[in-house]
Amino acid sequence: MSREPLGPSETEPGPIESAGGGGGGAPETAQYVVLATNGTLTNERVLAAGSGISITDGGAGSTVTIAATGGGGGLSQAEVLARMSLGV
Repeated sequence: MSREPLGPSETEPGPIESAGGGGGGAPETAQYVVLATNGTLTNERVLAAGSGISITDGGAGSTVTIAATGGGGGLSQAEVLARMSLGV
């Protein structure tokens, strides 16, 4: 492969490693964002929804959707469009 993604530290470039079909799986000490903790991972971070955010897990082989749930005192769509047209 030709690109170098961020490595396990998330700040340093590292090579892409291929599982190659021989098993082994992903590195257990790498940093992962997960939906629930796992006993074999040591550096995972659990994704949690804050105020005004929802997380919907579609299940294995599907998607995870993160969405704003509204409220929070932000601008309405009309206010945003008005500001955009005024160049504010």
